[in-house]
Amino acid sequence: MRQYIALTSEKREIESRLRAVQDELNILEPAITDAYAEEGLQSLHLDGYTAYLQQELWASPLDGDYDRLCDELIGNGLADMVQRRTNTNTLSAWVREHRREGIPIPEGILSTMTITERYRVRVRRAS
Repeated sequence: MRQYIALTSEKREIESRLRAVQDELNILEPAITDAYAEEGLQSLHLDGYTAYLQQELWASPLDGDYDRLCDELIGNGLADMVQRRTNTNTLSAWVREHRREGIPIPEGILSTMTITERYRVRVRRAS
């Protein structure tokens, strides 16, 4: 257990440092992308590394209107891109709330899902 606690503590320290490093990178990135554009750079070789910009395209529903986008995709022969899904976190929270408040889950819904309980070792700093 001592080793588990020590490793958990080390993991938290590493994750904290990683978040701090990512925050710094997030601050630097816009200035760097602007500089690349202003200088017309494709890439830069420095200290044994090559730094370059990679274009990423992301699409999402306009104004969060998922239903409208899905209707348009289906209407344009792209039904295979549309999936009916349930958010697992939301569903699990709903089940936990019903159990906590003693509200029965309707049998029809209950028969369509799996409910599992999992136990995990957690560590917190002592007071």
